[in-house]
Amino acid sequence: MQKSKIYTPNDYRNYHYSKNLRELFVNISQYKTLIKWLTKVGLTQQYKKSLLGISWLFLSPIISVVLWVLLQSAGILNPGDTKIPYVAYVFLSQAIWGFFISFYKSISETYTGRGGELLQNSFPHIIIVIEKIIIASINFGIPLILSIIVLLFYGIS
Repeated sequence: MQKSKIYTPNDYRNYHYSKNLRELFVNISQYKTLIKWLTKVGLTQQYKKSLLGISWLFLSPIISVVLWVLLQSAGILNPGDTKIPYVAYVFLSQAIWGFFISFYKSISETYTGRGGELLQNSFPHIIIVIEKIIIASINFGIPLILSIIVLLFYGIS
């Protein structure tokens, strides 16, 4: 059982970065099973109410690439002469922006969305934040890999 931690004003002054990092990695190693299950539940919960389910994680970036390629091949997108194809530039930028927005949104809603769970269970609150970081990274990884494939397809290294 975890001992209770009492927070006081200016408590942060007693901690050093190395102690905080050590405590973070200890919490991750102690609660890795909980992190794994929370991540699995979080990913499936994202796409639970959709028709295609978790396949949207892969279909959405593919549809986005196809649409941008069709728009450029139809001549609708012609920004002029650029070092890299405009489709690749837009898709990579869209993936990075999507990561930023999903990361910001999920972290900002962590305590409001899981307040009851945090009050009822005794585990470090950083575990919920780590779960959100993992989910945002997975949601970013698939479009990033697809954008790298698009860049390679256009011959950009």
